[in-house]
Amino acid sequence: MYFASRSPEEDAPQYAYDIYRAAFDGNTYAQPEKLPAEINTSRYEADAFIAPDESYLIFASHRRAGLGKGDLYISFKDENGNWTQAQNMGEGINTELHELCPIISPDGKYLFFTSNQDIYWVSTEVLERYRVGK
Repeated sequence: MYFASRSPEEDAPQYAYDIYRAAFDGNTYAQPEKLPAEINTSRYEADAFIAPDESYLIFASHRRAGLGKGDLYISFKDENGNWTQAQNMGEGINTELHELCPIISPDGKYLFFTSNQDIYWVSTEVLERYRVGK
């Protein structure tokens, strides 16, 4: 299970959310682990969508180098099972507004997300441009 939670630190800013993973062993969930610095920053990371095979993660983040109030980012697992540095999904997805709630259709063909209180979709073919080495 992948989820976002506000930082437990008392002096953490309101926007300090991070993405965690809790493995399921068939009976119970393990203690959640915060994803590494390739995903999480000291700012806002939330709205995580994980691929069914856990090969990539798309999430919303508000970062200083972003295009708007919040952008969608993507990270892939490499051949060693480590997360690659998250990449801003760029102008084809992100705007000066706040993009949130990424989800891939059950057939794997479309990425849906929200922006400016509306729903948008694009072909998942766009994901290939972010794979390392492509």
